[in-house]
Amino acid sequence: IIMDPSPALTRPGGPLARHSIVRSDTAAVGRMAADYFLARKFTHFAFIGEVHGAEWSVTRGKAFAAAAQSAGFECHTYTAPIKEMQDDAGLERDRLCAWLKSLPKPVALLAAMDNRGRQVLDACSWANIPVPRDISVMSVDNDEDLCETTTPPMSSILLDAEHASYEAAHHLDELMRRATRRR
Repeated sequence: IIMDPSPALTRPGGPLARHSIVRSDTAAVGRMAADYFLARKFTHFAFIGEVHGAEWSVTRGKAFAAAAQSAGFECHTYTAPIKEMQDDAGLERDRLCAWLKSLPKPVALLAAMDNRGRQVLDACSWANIPVPRDISVMSVDNDEDLCETTTPPMSSILLDAEHASYEAAHHLDELMRRATRRR
């Protein structure tokens, strides 16, 4: 959990210049997923990000790929779909299935988030790719409804939002106490 403001968002005159931001260490999440797969002796890696190319997703993917590469392995990254496909998973399905089929097997795949992981598992089913034998899928957020209703159930990294909320409240309390002492 990072309590520091993001320099890009909080630069003087920026939209959040006077605010603190609580966010996860998204690069650490990518490294954690790679470490998990490396410990299980995977030698092929793949990453699929959030469809709109959000900064946190790109960072997570780069950290995952860098960890795999530092262990001597290549990481295949699914390129963001065109605009029309970003809002309609049905339009993207054939492209995603073709990419999944092209990956070396067995492959350890990190999906940037649970919704994307579910799309991967659905695409594997449509493409008749055995999971987890050929593609082992892990996602992020640990949405129990999503993870438990996929076939097979999806593994996911839990971002501890509850702990982050307590840390944010503690940080806010400290800021308010400092402001009160100055008066």
